[in-house]
Amino acid sequence: MTASALRGSAERQRCPIKIDEGVCGLASARFTPDGRHAITCCQFNIRLTVWNLLGGKHHYIDNPKHSEKGLDFDPDGSFMAVIHRKNFKDAVKLYSCRTWDVVNTWEVPSMDLADLKFSPNGRFICAWDNPLQYNLFVYSAPKGDLLLKYCAYEDALAIKTVAWSPNSMFLAVGSYDQRVRLINYLTWKPMCEYGHLASCAPLSTSSCTVYRETMHADEDISQYVVNEGPFVPHEVAPDPEKPNPKLGIGLMRWSTDSEYLATRNDNQPNCVYIWVTKTLSLVCILNQLLPVRSLEWNNTKPQLLVVTENARLFSWTALGAACVTIPTEGFRASSIVMNPTRDSLLLLDRAQAVACFNADERDE
Repeated sequence: MTASALRGSAERQRCPIKIDEGVCGLASARFTPDGRHAITCCQFNIRLTVWNLLGGKHHYIDNPKHSEKGLDFDPDGSFMAVIHRKNFKDAVKLYSCRTWDVVNTWEVPSMDLADLKFSPNGRFICAWDNPLQYNLFVYSAPKGDLLLKYCAYEDALAIKTVAWSPNSMFLAVGSYDQRVRLINYLTWKPMCEYGHLASCAPLSTSSCTVYRETMHADEDISQYVVNEGPFVPHEVAPDPEKPNPKLGIGLMRWSTDSEYLATRNDNQPNCVYIWVTKTLSLVCILNQLLPVRSLEWNNTKPQLLVVTENARLFSWTALGAACVTIPTEGFRASSIVMNPTRDSLLLLDRAQAVACFNADERDE
């Protein structure tokens, strides 16, 4: 692996830096929030290495539990939380990103801890068990006081996705039972459940708007039409012979203002559900012709963007939904990368990237 860093403010010269994990091999790599360090994990999770890209010594962190997950930074990049496992017990270690020394350590009463996330305000850390055991934990940061231990049900596949709201007031927990449970930070108790539709119970569209993607027979153009009457989403039966079944809440995204939550139920892959936080209710369903691959909220306004691995970009706001054709031959958008501060984005497929701008934003 190689990386580049600017050394010397006068010369502004890019110097390649070689990162080598030796015979163990490289399992994963990422940058720290300040961009001055790279963190790599070698095969078999023997250690994490923190590389200083501006020169200086590097640091070792032994025996992380995971290589690509189980690690997160607080919003201002002061602390890094890492899951460790020793003597069949899981623990969270908190490291200072200035010295890379251990600041705090606490054990987690889990069966097999899967991942963790800092809250956007940096005050809390949530951690959860693997899909075979429903255990959710919330700790204060950096003290490590246990604030919540939650189990919604037993003897079934458990947690699949977890997402903090940007204001840190809500924790959304998506499960294999096709429900999202919303936990508030005042009582640390579930305040509601968002149930996704079963095919045996058609939805009356009087409670929300359903937009169906349609395509003209003689033109390669998509458009949304408002569904009239009861709506039954298309469901895909999970294959019992394959691991990681396509079942339950596999994708969740909060709007920047925390007013909306968009979800995808993996056994209804063509549908995006949009929920309103203020009323804790379903406001809209986007029913696509193809499975939803990625969805993201605009960081400058409450606008949801969706791609389905074709030459379309779909958008939704409270005023309505729209389809936009991507004018690049052979392009099949599979993921979205939003600009954190401007009204622009990148669309990615397997080999290309397309930059999209709001017309007013581009003129600036």
